[in-house]
Amino acid sequence: MASGSRRPIGHRVAKAKVIAQNKFHGEMFWQEIGKKLFFLIIIHHSPQSSRQVMKKIAPPARLAAAFEQAGLADIDVLEFPDGTRSAADAARAVGCDISDIGKSLIFQGKNTQTPVLIIMNGADRVCENKVEAVIGEAIGKADATQVKDHTGYAIGGVPPFGHANAIRTLIDEKLLAKPAIWLAAGTPRSVFCLTPAQLCHITGITKGHILDQNAP
Repeated sequence: MASGSRRPIGHRVAKAKVIAQNKFHGEMFWQEIGKKLFFLIIIHHSPQSSRQVMKKIAPPARLAAAFEQAGLADIDVLEFPDGTRSAADAARAVGCDISDIGKSLIFQGKNTQTPVLIIMNGADRVCENKVEAVIGEAIGKADATQVKDHTGYAIGGVPPFGHANAIRTLIDEKLLAKPAIWLAAGTPRSVFCLTPAQLCHITGITKGHILDQNAP
């Protein structure tokens, strides 16, 4: 190549992609380190009784497959016999703030009956009008049978992915500002922890939405 000449556009595009991929994986690495430190702090400061009964378990098959496909097969799923059915239960078991819990809530379009999953922070309630503004259809809460049909899991244990069927998903903007997010792992007694980057990576979502009732 002559001195001062520019490389072909294809070469420059490929180089840019490599740089972007390296940046993404670098962010994932440091967020994973931060999550593990956060996890160790939580466990250290949890009551002794909680640490004794908590145990690591294998995730349900569909959830395990989703972890594997995303390159996150090393995620720990923890079981608490006292239960993690509600956001308050999960926060109490883990020893974190209730807003660090990501609750997976299933709604349905009132006209199409199409399911919509809202991953909401545990402290806030979903504003259905704000969801309607995003998806273009009024929604209503799915009942227990509909939740099981759409996801393959019972209410209180619905994970944010690894469902029986593909479901359109929205994530609360506040939740993505957290250093770590605790999520249901398929049963009303089990949870796992992800960083916001990991949650976005595995769901394919690039940004959150303002969905809580109290937000302007």
